Amino acid sequence: MVLNKAVIQGDLGLDVLKMTQGLVELIIISFRLAAPLYLYSFVGIMPYQYFHPASS
Repeated sequence: MVLNKAVIQGDLGLDVLKMTQGLVELIIISFRLAAPLYLYSFVGIMPYQYFHPASS
């Protein structure tokens, strides 16, 4: 009975580990996808502010 509980808890721990790994991978992927967008918007904003200083 006790051994069975330990096995179940061990499986749960593995599932949680897999879930957290999946979440971390999703976050990393989303950052990799978002980083170029932030870069492009940043590069796009800089010349705009440089050529249109009156807007500020």
